[in-house]
Amino acid sequence: MVPLILRGAHLPLIFEVVAQDVAYCRIRFKGELTLKVANQHCSSIAPDLVPKSAGKCEFDRHGDTIAGAVSLSRKIDHHQIRHLTVDRKPLAEERSPPQIRDLRDVLRLWPLPADLRPLGPIDLRRYRASAKPYDVDVWTVPSGARDVEIGRKVRFADADAAYRTLMDDLAKAKVDVCADQSAQSAVRLRALLAPR
Repeated sequence: MVPLILRGAHLPLIFEVVAQDVAYCRIRFKGELTLKVANQHCSSIAPDLVPKSAGKCEFDRHGDTIAGAVSLSRKIDHHQIRHLTVDRKPLAEERSPPQIRDLRDVLRLWPLPADLRPLGPIDLRRYRASAKPYDVDVWTVPSGARDVEIGRKVRFADADAAYRTLMDDLAKAKVDVCADQSAQSAVRLRALLAPR
């Protein structure tokens, strides 16, 4: 399953699509529609699939696992946000050419199925540490299940040192680190797919 998450200011929506990789779409209140696809090999992606003007390929680290993720964004206005989140306009109508190319040529998910169904909402709250360069994301699904992710963006070459510093800072603050350090996106999606 590939979840497509469409997130507005306070209205996250997730759309279910069948595939093997993890991808999602989100809308930020400031007017950005993003397609993010996990488990990608950044070094083997053709540059025209991820133009610098539209996105990036970055690495996510969860415990000892590092995986590439493609992120493609486009600006949208408040009318487009409303059409997608309130009026339920088809998601396919707002995709950018690079997003369509990735969905078609990499994920083989184009055209998008007409029967995409919204799941959710997911409540995401992001907090910035005042004295440290970390973001703390608190995710809550409708059942009330919650998970917390802490991280920071660094250059790939600095990832190991930044990870060790983060683990040291958490230990000094007496924050227990969960044994399961895998990416929690799939866990959240399974929670959303569970019958209510």
